[in-house]
Amino acid sequence: MPMEYNKKDYEIAFALVSPEAAKELENVLTQQGAEIFYRSPVAEIRLAYPIKKHASAQFGFYYFKANGDAISKIKEALNLNPNVLRFLIVTPPVK
Repeated sequence: MPMEYNKKDYEIAFALVSPEAAKELENVLTQQGAEIFYRSPVAEIRLAYPIKKHASAQFGFYYFKANGDAISKIKEALNLNPNVLRFLIVTPPVK
């Protein structure tokens, strides 16, 4: 069975240090074989409390398809990236 059929839909929401960090996040996703099919505009937000000494962040979200085993590798890479303040990966509800 080809790997394409094992890919599921995911959503990642993120808070980044700078707008340029969105490219780094996209690179991490594509290196793990994820296919991004929707990108929200990345916008600056004020944080309710400082995260890693930052009072504001660049917020956005992407929808992508990936294999389940790639998710843990994506999480590991993003946790090590200093330009990613926070992120959350979920499977969107079925419509």
